[in-house]
Formats: sequence, structure tokens, C-alpha cells
Amino acid sequence: MLASNLAAYIASNLDKSVVLLDFDLEFGDDAVMLGLEPTRTIFDAVQAYERLDAQLLEDFMQTHSSGARVLLAPTSPEQAESITAARASAVIELSRELADIVIVDTAGRLDETVLTAIDRSDQILAIATMDLPSIKNTKISLQKLRQLGYQNGLVNIVLNRSDSKVFLELSDVERAVGSKVMVRVPSDRSVPRSVNRGVPVVVDQPKSAVAKSIGELARLVVGD
Repeated sequence: MLASNLAAYIASNLDKSVVLLDFDLEFGDDAVMLGLEPTRTIFDAVQAYERLDAQLLEDFMQTHSSGARVLLAPTSPEQAESITAARASAVIELSRELADIVIVDTAGRLDETVLTAIDRSDQILAIATMDLPSIKNTKISLQKLRQLGYQNGLVNIVLNRSDSKVFLELSDVERAVGSKVMVRVPSDRSVPRSVNRGVPVVVDQPKSAVAKSIGELARLVVGD
């Protein structure tokens, strides 16, 4: 939800060209989030890997009404096996030639493809929610990233559904994960409605609190 809305907001509000790469290769949802039909995906792109350049890669992307171009995840989990770390890296680098901002939406695990995306990234947004399992997993992931040398402000925490009444405070989350929260995204009933309609909430309800928080995140991402 956050990756697709971030791409839509930047493309439509911040005068930046955007490419969104759905690298949740087994269960990517950006097609659903943006109301796009996955007629061509990253799986199709890597089948042409030997002759793949930026122009050809763009042919496998779809353009959302916001202006963001999207390379969708494979339509079946078994197709993910053909997308190696080397091919994923090439897709990211070619995407840089097509847009000011490249957003890589990854699965919630530190596998080889995700680490490849991290290696190619200028910023990492780690998404946490107000529950103990999420906080625990975020803490473990941040520790692992620090061990791998990803420090000095590269990783930032985004707290989703941050106003949940669950007997946890922002200070509890920050103390547990050992890092400050960059942006808090509140809960909003407009989010599941927008997801079910395939319309980003920043387009569907641009004045909502959740859309405004995503706008704040977008401005921080692009450095405005």
C-alpha cells in the first residue's frame, strides 16, 4: 500500500518521473493496489535479459493514471525462480535511466533479491506496525542490516497504523528498534476502500490524514 501510494503521490504532485518495481516476486500486490492488469511483468522482461536495455524494459511497464510507470510482479510464484539477483540488479540499474525516482517494493524478508535491491538503494524504508511481532521483526532486520554495514541514515523507519490503540506508544517503538521513526502513517477507513477499488488513497482521498502523511513521506524521499 505504501509503495504504490508513494509512487502515485510523487508522480502526480512533486513533478518527478517515477518507476515502481514490484520485487515481491512471489506475492506482489502492486497490480491490485493500482488497478492494473498484469499482462506483462518482470518475468517477461527477464526472458529478454540478453538484449534488455532501458527502452525495452520500459515496454514491459505499465503507466498508471498518476503518471507512475510500474513493472509488475510475476503472476505465479514459480515464475519468481527465473529472476536471479543479477537480473534484478540489472532491472534496477536500467530503471534509473527512465526516471528521477525508482521505488523498489520488496518482500518482507532479507533474501538475495531484497539484499540486491538494498545494495542499489539510496534510501531504505523499513515498515513497522504497532504490534509486538512487527516491532520484534523490525528490530531483528535492523540489527542484521547494521551487521551488513547499512548505517549512517540509510535506513529509516515508517510506522504504519501509528494511531492504533494497543497500549504502545511511539517512544516504546523507537526504544525497542533503536531508531527514530521518520513518518507516522495513521489508520484510516479510506485505505481498505481504496485498496478494494484499486485506486491509491492519495488519489481517492487526497485530503485524508493518511494521504497527507504519505505526502510528507514522499517529500522526504525526494529531498524536498
